[in-house]
Amino acid sequence: DNVEIVCWEYNVPTVEYYDGRIKSHNMIRENCWFTGAFRSWLALTPRNAYTLNHIKSVITACEMNQVRDLFFAHWGDNGAECSKFAFLPSLFYAAQLYKGITDEEEIRKAFAEKFGVSWEDYMLLDLPDSPNGQSDGLYTADKYLLYNDPFMGLMDSTLDGTEGASYALCAKKLGEVPLNHPWAYLFETQKALSEVLAIKANLGTRTRSAYQAKDSAALKAVIGEYDAIEEKLAVFYEAYKKQWYHDNKGYGFEVQDARIGGLKQRIRHCKEMLIAYEAGELTQIDELEEKQLDYVETRDLEAAMPELDVLYMTRIQRERFDSFDEYERLKDSYVLTPEKMALGKETMRVLHPLPRVNEISVKVDSDPRAAYFRQALNGKYMRMALILKLLKEAQEGK
Repeated sequence: DNVEIVCWEYNVPTVEYYDGRIKSHNMIRENCWFTGAFRSWLALTPRNAYTLNHIKSVITACEMNQVRDLFFAHWGDNGAECSKFAFLPSLFYAAQLYKGITDEEEIRKAFAEKFGVSWEDYMLLDLPDSPNGQSDGLYTADKYLLYNDPFMGLMDSTLDGTEGASYALCAKKLGEVPLNHPWAYLFETQKALSEVLAIKANLGTRTRSAYQAKDSAALKAVIGEYDAIEEKLAVFYEAYKKQWYHDNKGYGFEVQDARIGGLKQRIRHCKEMLIAYEAGELTQIDELEEKQLDYVETRDLEAAMPELDVLYMTRIQRERFDSFDEYERLKDSYVLTPEKMALGKETMRVLHPLPRVNEISVKVDSDPRAAYFRQALNGKYMRMALILKLLKEAQEGK
């Protein structure tokens, strides 16, 4: 009697989607609870603008279905990099809507009165994730550009060369926010991060270009940028450390030390290699000699097949769609067949977490490149080993 069913959804920003999910849960047991989410677990920067789109739809759907028990998850997984307090606009907005206050101007005015900083200024904390102001998606640009290796350049193909200038503008806007309020430390952190990214976002492209052109002057200029990044990283680290210990206990910062410390060491090492190459002490830099493994998004499975070493298949998830009709229209978009397998390398392997629906034809199962049954079997053995270890420890009283 003391167990309640909870509808836990946060992926689709439409009232129709959440309404349908609540109704389906109420068919199991009436008066379900609802849990949404603040997108706090992806990177160092909040995503208030994206979250607000979901909050309004969630609360509208909950009102339609008379859901009174509603809360929003605020996770700290993946390193808990983003400050919980960076999501105050999302939290305040949800609370106001729940109270029946829907006037946007009234909400913004009340926010400024309560927290001592304008709504518009606080929303600038979103900028490093979406420096061009987009609010319709989750980009995590602040994280992948921070850790994108300047020699490997995995994400360089996603850039158009203007990102550095965009981040310089982000830093300028964040620096113009008055710091006479309790949340100033959040703005200091995001400004310092933006100043790092203003240089680092396009550093890999400039490094590779100068190296391949054998341009000594350009290489020396790039080496100077590595010096500047080391200085900016030191400032960011101190600001981020201050933020962490303001918001949290010390536990968990060892993860940030490892991540940011590793980045600082990698930047220093790359700089030293460039200096040695420019001075003639190295005849080449191996990473810059290799063709980049670009990150490419495609909707054409057949065209991509000849390039693949591993094809990881998953089902198209019904629960992610607004409507059943939309799911029916798209569910067979990526079905792996023997004909498509014929386009792949002999050494390619196909993986799948299983169980499947119909995204892999059963005719593919006999192909020696189909590794998903071995994958599942190995997973079973691993779970058996872990369970056996836990049982032995329990038997020994550990």
